[in-house]
Amino acid sequence: MLNRYTTKLNLFLFTLLFILYLSLGAYVFSFVEQPTEQMIINEMAKIRKDFLGKYTCVQEDDFESFIVTLLDANKHGVDARTNFTTVDNWSFAQSFFFAVTVVTTIGYGHVSPLSDTGRIICIIYAIIGVPMTLLLLTIIVRKLLILLNNTYIWFRVRFSSDTRSESKIRFVHLSIILIFSLIFLFIIPSIVFTHLEENWSFIDAFYFCFISLTTIGLGDIVAGDSPTQRNRLFYKICLTVYLLVGVTIMMLIVAMISLIPELRFIQFFLSEQEVENEQERLSTSEKSGLLWLPHSVSTHSYGSRNVAAGQPYRRQTNETEDTATMTTEKLTLGELIFMLKLSHFIFGYLIFLLFGTLIFYESNTVEEKKRHIQVNNHIRQFIQRNNVCLKEHDLYPYVDYFLDKSHTGLWHSSLSNTNTTKWTFGQGLFFVTSLITTVEQESLKS
Repeated sequence: MLNRYTTKLNLFLFTLLFILYLSLGAYVFSFVEQPTEQMIINEMAKIRKDFLGKYTCVQEDDFESFIVTLLDANKHGVDARTNFTTVDNWSFAQSFFFAVTVVTTIGYGHVSPLSDTGRIICIIYAIIGVPMTLLLLTIIVRKLLILLNNTYIWFRVRFSSDTRSESKIRFVHLSIILIFSLIFLFIIPSIVFTHLEENWSFIDAFYFCFISLTTIGLGDIVAGDSPTQRNRLFYKICLTVYLLVGVTIMMLIVAMISLIPELRFIQFFLSEQEVENEQERLSTSEKSGLLWLPHSVSTHSYGSRNVAAGQPYRRQTNETEDTATMTTEKLTLGELIFMLKLSHFIFGYLIFLLFGTLIFYESNTVEEKKRHIQVNNHIRQFIQRNNVCLKEHDLYPYVDYFLDKSHTGLWHSSLSNTNTTKWTFGQGLFFVTSLITTVEQESLKS
């Protein structure tokens, strides 16, 4: 048992290790990203210089103001290359997708409320929706743990013969679940996204899956955002289902890992008194199997019913029968009532999502249309001012290029003759902190 001094020392060392980890991440990101960033800056500066050299009637300040306006509109989801009558960011499917990213805290940031009313509604909607989502996912995770607990007991009865093998069975069971999750949540979806999305490599697709399901949501690449995407409504609905299921499974995995005795590293930071308090708390809700379910068995470890008596572990003759009883136990009246309440809660949650979808759709569609008109007028005015040497078909390839690079945020850096970079050590530290705390930031994206 650790004393208070040792736990404080462990906490200090762990905090120091955490700071070193952040610093290492900041250095690695700044080291890896700076060359690519500088290459993009140089390329943007060259394209800009080539444009001004080719179309001499265009004033430099006018061109810079023009591009800044387009980039600012694009930052809020208004793409100058699309026609509002055919493609809009606040269709029903897009609004539903946005509502889900809000309540799950994924929050890609590539589309955000355009009006003050929409932003106020977003705040109120998130205040209600985020706790509701956490409650629903927690309930579902709890029910899934029942199924996993039964599969673990099946493993334990057939393969465990002593306390040492008990630990191995736990890790084998967890490894199987992790492998299946990796295949069905990351690898297969990545392959699908690679075929559905234009110019996406497998790394891009896997990166999107990971960033989404861990709720980091950087938003630098988002599935289904291409204006030419086929069946966009159906695609967005399927993507929404994938995110909800994926986030639930990720919560399930975290819950499983946190409850494995060998992985409870928090014990190294608790004093003897704190451990006793924790054991007293656990004694009110003993666990069996994977320690994931309340059970009346009086034990603190997996399958070691004889440990309290100082005897080695032996599988009891009635353990198989108990296991069979647990796995084939019929639903009680209370469980049926609970399932009925859960179905009502899920139905209410879906109604809440649909309500939010309609609200976001109504509050942002008019504003988006207005901004689209402003951007199109801005383009026409720019062409009219420079019609001596510039035609519309000459301009759009450059517009495509700079908007494609808009997620880098390097336009202003390309205007400077000095060797400026966003990926300094300080900015890298800020990025890795936002990364591991799942607080996405628009200013820096790798």
